[in-house]
Amino acid sequence: MTEPTSNPALQNPQQLLAEARAAKDRGDLKAHADLLAQATARYQADYPEPDAHGGDQAGERPPTYEPPVPLTEAQQAIAQDFAADVHGLDVPNVSVEQKGAFLDFALAEALQDTVNTRDEAQAMTVLRTRHGGPAEALVDDARRAVQALGPQVKDYLERTGAGNSPGVIQALALWQRGAFKVSPQEARQRMISEQDPALRRLLGMLAARS
Repeated sequence: MTEPTSNPALQNPQQLLAEARAAKDRGDLKAHADLLAQATARYQADYPEPDAHGGDQAGERPPTYEPPVPLTEAQQAIAQDFAADVHGLDVPNVSVEQKGAFLDFALAEALQDTVNTRDEAQAMTVLRTRHGGPAEALVDDARRAVQALGPQVKDYLERTGAGNSPGVIQALALWQRGAFKVSPQEARQRMISEQDPALRRLLGMLAARS
């Protein structure tokens, strides 16, 4: 049986999630479930329910994550880990709603990936196959987005390998290009004539968020 952690460093939900992933990798599913539960408890403590006056006692509370596409059980576990990670990042001037839109799109795109995210060259091969010449521009814009989003995002992408996911690179590039700022009404209008498949998928998701 996995005992609740007493290590103060692991009271950080990011650390708890890292331990949960490590437990899953070594096949200890009981420890994985227990550590995920502890991480959830920490997020609930950090983001309490709104008070009776509609205020928030400790900032914006991340919503319960509902994936935008059907997932297998294994993918569901990955999605919940990723959602908790994204909402746990301290990104200035980015709301919970904006994080949610990015999360939906990045996850849906990343689930198409079959690459080893520790292999940057493999990720570039996939991007070039999908996009041809514009792949280099996607990577450049993704890098600009990471710089703008701050050190926590950069550290997370490097530490987890998510920065080498073609789907995440695509999402970051579109973030840098301002695509996530489109209103649902504008998204519905633009998706009719949009030629880029990835941007059309994003516009469809944004249109459905109204």
